[in-house]
Amino acid sequence: MMSAHQPILIWGAGAIGGVLGAYWARAGLPVLMVDIVRDHVVACRTTGLSITGPVEQ
Repeated sequence: MMSAHQPILIWGAGAIGGVLGAYWARAGLPVLMVDIVRDHVVACRTTGLSITGPVEQ
């Protein structure tokens, strides 16, 4: 069982990982996302991850 301090690790912060991470983060769970695409990582660190469209409904 996970303690309250252990983040959920998501390997790959693309379309699927990003959506899963967003839902868990919105639910108040700690999330750690890892990605190997440097430009993607830089964009997430500077502007954040934005989820829009039907997934918000």
